[in-house]
Amino acid sequence: MRPGRPTASLKIDTGKRGNTVGQNVTIFRERELLLLTQQVLKAEAGQGSVVLVESLAGMGKTTLMESFRSSLNSGKSPHAVTIASGYCYEVAGGNDAYEPFKDILRSLTDPARHPDYSSLILNLIKETGPDLLALIPGLGTAAMAAKLTVRAASTVGKWSLGADSGTRADLAESVIRQYTDTILALADKYGPLVLIIEDAHWSDNASAQLFSRLARVLENKKLLLVATYRSNFLAGAALRSVRQELLILGVTEVVDLPGFTQTQVREYLEQRYQKTGIDPSLAAWLTQLSGGSPMFIAHYLALLEEQGIIQNAADSLSFGYDLRNIAGEWAPVGPAADLPIPRSVQEVLNQRIEQLEDRERQLLELGSVQGCQFMSLVLKALLPSASGDILRELRRIELEDHVIRAETPEPWARRETETYSFEHALLRQAFYNQLGRLERLNYHNIVAEALEEWLMRLQDCGKSVPRRLLLEIALNNRLAENYRQAARFGLQAAQSCYVEGAFAEAAILCEEATTDFARLEDLQPDDELLYAQAVQILVATSEPQWFTKSTRDGNFSLADLIERAQAAALTVGDPLLKARIQLLEGRNLVRTGRLDSAMHALDAARRSLHDVGDLLGEISALTELGHHGIGLDAGRALENLQQARQLLDQNRQVVREQVPVSALDRIEYRLEGRSELVNSIGEISMMLCAISKMRLPDCTAIGCTIFIPCSRIFWPRSSLRPASLRGLSRYLGTPS
Repeated sequence: MRPGRPTASLKIDTGKRGNTVGQNVTIFRERELLLLTQQVLKAEAGQGSVVLVESLAGMGKTTLMESFRSSLNSGKSPHAVTIASGYCYEVAGGNDAYEPFKDILRSLTDPARHPDYSSLILNLIKETGPDLLALIPGLGTAAMAAKLTVRAASTVGKWSLGADSGTRADLAESVIRQYTDTILALADKYGPLVLIIEDAHWSDNASAQLFSRLARVLENKKLLLVATYRSNFLAGAALRSVRQELLILGVTEVVDLPGFTQTQVREYLEQRYQKTGIDPSLAAWLTQLSGGSPMFIAHYLALLEEQGIIQNAADSLSFGYDLRNIAGEWAPVGPAADLPIPRSVQEVLNQRIEQLEDRERQLLELGSVQGCQFMSLVLKALLPSASGDILRELRRIELEDHVIRAETPEPWARRETETYSFEHALLRQAFYNQLGRLERLNYHNIVAEALEEWLMRLQDCGKSVPRRLLLEIALNNRLAENYRQAARFGLQAAQSCYVEGAFAEAAILCEEATTDFARLEDLQPDDELLYAQAVQILVATSEPQWFTKSTRDGNFSLADLIERAQAAALTVGDPLLKARIQLLEGRNLVRTGRLDSAMHALDAARRSLHDVGDLLGEISALTELGHHGIGLDAGRALENLQQARQLLDQNRQVVREQVPVSALDRIEYRLEGRSELVNSIGEISMMLCAISKMRLPDCTAIGCTIFIPCSRIFWPRSSLRPASLRGLSRYLGTPS
C-alpha cells in the first residue's frame, strides 16, 4: 500500500505563552517533505535511495523527521511502510560501534511497538545475522522471550583481545556483513523500509561504514536511508568522508534546511499571536537576529513575552521598543534595549564557539566589533601582525565551521576588502559579549579610524562617498564615545538621505546627531553650525506628520524642535539658516490654525529668502502663501501662486542643479494642485463680473449659487468655506 502524503507543516513547541495561542505553531516545510515522500515511493517501487538532511542547530531537522514519520504512519495500514529510527549521542563520543543500528533493530523487534511482526523479524535476524542477537544488548533477551534458541554466537566466541590483526579484520567484516544482510533482508520482506539515523555527526566509524555499504547496494532494494546531521559538526566526523564519497558516486540527495525567510517569519508571528497586519520591521529584525532559525525565534519570543516586552492584547500586538534599520542592520531603540539571549539559545551558541580554535575565536570576536557584517580590511587594522593570513583563515572558518559566510562586497569596496557576515545577529552578539568594556571602546576607535582613512582615499580619487561608510564611521565613533566625530559623520549621512528624499531615515540620523552634540561639554563654533543644520533637517523632515492629529514619533516634540531651531539660528547668526527656519515656523503656524500669524511669518521668510538668494526657498514660501492664503485674501493668494509658477519656469534648470529632486517634485505637485483652482476661479470671476454688470437685483444670490458648490470641491474642509467666500468676494468687488 502506498504511504500517505505528508502534511506540509512542522509543529514547533514554542514554550510558555500564557493564553496567547496554543502550544504548537505551524511552519511550512513543504518542499523538503515532498522530496522525502518521493524517495519513499521510489523505494516502494524497488528503487532504493539515500537522503542526507543537513543544517545548523535549531533549523528543525528533528521536527521535520517527526512530521515525516507521522505522515508515513497516517495510512490505513501500519504495514504500508516500515519505519525505524536510530540515534547517535555525543556522550558516546563515537565509540559505541553500530550505536544507531542497534537502536533500529531493537525498535523493530520490540513487541510493544510492533506486536504483529516483531517475532518474525527476530527469526529473520537469527537467520541472517545470528551474532547480532548476542552483540546487541536486549536483542538476545527478546529472542528468548520469543522462545527462539540463541546459541553462543560463533563470531562473538572468537572475538578476543588476543586475536591477531588479520583475525580482527575478519571478525569486523563478519559483523558488518551480518548487519548488511539483515537490513537488506528486512527491506525485501517488510519493505519499503525507511531507516532514519538522527544526529549522524556524532556517528561512530563502524556505523558510518555500514551506512556507506548499504548506500552502495540498495539501488534495487525497497530501502530508504535518511541521515540528519549538523553541517558545521562534520569536521573530523566519521560521516564526513562517507558524505563526500556518496556525493562523488551520485547516490544521495542532500536536503539543506535553510532558515526561514522574512515572509515565513511574519507568517509564523501571525499564527503564533493570531494577528494579521503585524509590523514588517518586527519580522525583519527577528530574521536578522536569528538567521531564520525556528528554535531561536521561538525561544527568543518566549523570553520577550516573559519579560513583557511583547504583549499580545485582544486588538493588537505591541513591542516595547522602536525598531530602526541603520546601515542595513535592525536594532531595537529605547531604554535598556540590549536584550538578553535566552539560556537555551546561549548554550547552543556556546557549543558552537567552543568548537573553534583560540585563533579563530579571536578573529571572530574582533570581527563582531564592526557588526553583523565585517570587512577583512577592518580586521587587518585590528590585528596588523597577522594581516597576511586573515583571508585564508576566514575562508577556512567559513568552509569548516559555518559560523560566517562570504558576502559580495559593495562595488566601491570590491578592490579593497572581502566582506563576511555572521550566520545571525545572536551569534555576533555572543562573540561581542566576550569583550570587556575598555576593549570595546579601543576596538571601535580603531575601526572608526580605519574606515575614515578609507573614506579619505575614496575622496582623493574623486569617487562619491558611500552612505553606508558614513553610517559605519558615525556608529563606531559613537560606540567609542567620540561624539563629535559621530555627530559630524552622522549629519553627512542625514544630508545624503534628505537629498534623496529619504526623510524618515534623515530624521532618525539627525536625532542621533543632535543627541551626540548634546553630549559634548565644549561646543566649538563649527559644532554650533552643524548642530543648527541637523535641527533644521529634523524640523523639515517632520513636516509630513504636522497635519495629522499626533506629532511625529521620536524623542522631540514639534514645539521643542521649532524652539531649538530658532535658538540655533540665533546662535550661529547665519542669515540663510535663519530664513529657512522662519519658513518652517510659518508652516507650523498654519498647522496650529493661526493663519494671520502664519501669513506674516511666511511673508517675512519670503523676503529673507529672496535677500539671501535662496531661489527654491522663495518659491516654496510663495507657494505656501498662495496655498493657505485663499481664505484671507484670494487675490493676493492667486498672485503669489502665479509668481511662484513664473519663478520656477524661469529658473527651472538652475533649481534642478541646486536642490534635491524630491523637494522640487513636492513644489511642482503643490503648484499643479492649485493650477486647476487658479483657472477655475478665473472663470468663475469672469461669470460673476458679467452678472454684476447686468445690475440685476439678485446678482449676488446668483453668484453665490455658482460659487458655493465649487467651494465644496476646492475647500472640502467646511470651516474654510466662509472665509474663502469672503476672500473671493473682496477680490471680485461683490458684496459678501
